[in-house]
Amino acid sequence: MLDQETISLDSLMNSIEKLQVMIVNLNSPNDDPQLIFESLNSTGVDLKDGDKIRNYLLMNELPDAQVAYFKNYWEPIEERTNFDLSSFFRDYLTVKTYKYPNISKVYETFIEFYSFKYNDKMSFFD
Repeated sequence: MLDQETISLDSLMNSIEKLQVMIVNLNSPNDDPQLIFESLNSTGVDLKDGDKIRNYLLMNELPDAQVAYFKNYWEPIEERTNFDLSSFFRDYLTVKTYKYPNISKVYETFIEFYSFKYNDKMSFFD
């Protein structure tokens, strides 16, 4: 939160000037927003599994619900894991499935687990 940070106005403006907005129109019922999110990456740095899991869990929620899930669940997980969400979810899946997922397959393993185990996001977050 900006009100809790000490940042100069010049630094803030420099950061804002670097932001880019992209609008993607999904025209077909076959367009999968999650797959598009996973493949978009202008920085050349691969998305981490934690980024993909966050998007998967928050996608298709109304803005107020996204903010609530993020504030009440996601943000505390980030803070308690020092933002190492991929390792956290690897350990989480190990405990829940009794199998140690391949580090390169944490996202895929999570999606498989979540799809099999949960019907809605609230039951996952509780």
